[in-house]
Amino acid sequence: MKKIVLLTLVMLYISTPFLQANEQEELPPIKLPEYIVDPYSGVMVNAKEAFFVYKCARYGSMQNYFGFAKEENAKRYAKKNNCGALNYEEYKKALKKDNRLIEE
Repeated sequence: MKKIVLLTLVMLYISTPFLQANEQEELPPIKLPEYIVDPYSGVMVNAKEAFFVYKCARYGSMQNYFGFAKEENAKRYAKKNNCGALNYEEYKKALKKDNRLIEE
């Protein structure tokens, strides 16, 4: 049952039309997630093992962070959408540099 619910949520997530980000609009500060759901596999992944895309012209329904379980998927998405693919530590540094990281 949990797999069906998770799969349904992932399918809704993937099928949600991508939103065009306004480059002049500042994104809000965020806390780093503990886990992300990979959009390709639907698997929940520890965020410290995930790869994130940052400063994309396009974001999914999760505009604050968009992560992938596999580096090659993050790089493919980043290349397609003209943005960067970062590991957890690089993503954390980028958020700090842009004053967007809420630290606990």
